[in-house]
Amino acid sequence: MPHFPWLSLALVALWVAVPAPAIAIDAPAALATLKAEADAGNAEAALQLAEKLDKGVGVVQDREAATAYYRQAARQGLLAAEVPLGVRLVAGIGVAADPAEGLVWLRRAANRGDADGQYELGQIYAHGHDVPQDLREALVWYERAASQGHLMAAFDMGLLYETGQGVAADMRRAVEWYERAARQGESNAQARLGDLYILGAPDIPPNRPEALRWLRLAAEQGDLSVQYSLGQALDEDGHHHEAYPWFLKAADSGHALAQYRVAVMLEEGEGVAQDLASACFWYELLELREFPDGTQRLARLKSRLSAREQAGAKLKAERWLESRGE
Repeated sequence: MPHFPWLSLALVALWVAVPAPAIAIDAPAALATLKAEADAGNAEAALQLAEKLDKGVGVVQDREAATAYYRQAARQGLLAAEVPLGVRLVAGIGVAADPAEGLVWLRRAANRGDADGQYELGQIYAHGHDVPQDLREALVWYERAASQGHLMAAFDMGLLYETGQGVAADMRRAVEWYERAARQGESNAQARLGDLYILGAPDIPPNRPEALRWLRLAAEQGDLSVQYSLGQALDEDGHHHEAYPWFLKAADSGHALAQYRVAVMLEEGEGVAQDLASACFWYELLELREFPDGTQRLARLKSRLSAREQAGAKLKAERWLESRGE
């Protein structure tokens, strides 16, 4: 099944007045003026206030009030309010969940050409959430959104073509969609291209330089698993000095396999200056996290360190875990 992080969508508005909710504004004149304009029926002001309330920007966060203002703006025909309202109705954010009404608002936005609305509608059909699952219909809405530059829609188009869901499997088309999203910085698409070019696929021969290029772009956006994958690919190619920093980035953020590889490289001086005390820290950390692979290496390494060095490495590992709430 493709990557479908969904929320939900809505419309069926009963065009009646919405009582202005009482909210606590903790900023002065500008927000007070914005609220007054929204309560007087200004749709743009209602939308702006909804966004601030939703995120707690300059005002106490209040998602119930935010949803009410989104509804006010949507009922006045403001396209930009229809998708947020639909999503909140489907998911029950700041309002009792009403997927049927949410779907109406999302479909309304999608039919008016809103790319986010088209994407969310595609998600609804892809998951079969409150409608019969229909991957062909999902594909229609994804393609409409992607044609307007919606990156996740382009990525999901790639997944549908790769897996043959709702359409005949076609790896070339899948790669075309992935590349459309990846060229605009979508990290999931960059990572998927990296994986495909590492191993190859039907009609897609392996291409190591291209794989490394896409993996590097995705890794630079902070994805731990991709940082590890890039380090692994460079490591396999013998570029240990280039692999080590990527393993270390992932290790510092908690990727256990990366932590193990960093420990081994420090112990053996592979791609980095040998540092037994630092290697001991990473092995101790893995031991505390109940990661089994480093247990024997830790036991052997301790025989090469003083009691003070061992104690220091263990204390550092304990503090590392405490600092992350583990």
